[in-house]
Amino acid sequence: MTVGGTGDVLAGLCGALLCHLSGYHAASLAAWIIGSAGEELEKSRGMGLMATDLLDVIPKIMAGKEKSG
Repeated sequence: MTVGGTGDVLAGLCGALLCHLSGYHAASLAAWIIGSAGEELEKSRGMGLMATDLLDVIPKIMAGKEKSG
């Protein structure tokens, strides 16, 4: 995900998780969530995405409600 703004979304999510987890675990989980969100968006929208598109998918990933298959 090299589109502008995805690193900002990652940093924001990591910062939010730091309130509840150690630095290592917050960074690891944030990277996994962003990666999973990107994969989910790729399934439905193809290769093009904007960083703000991640914001719609992150809560679903965190709740375990992502689509499979």
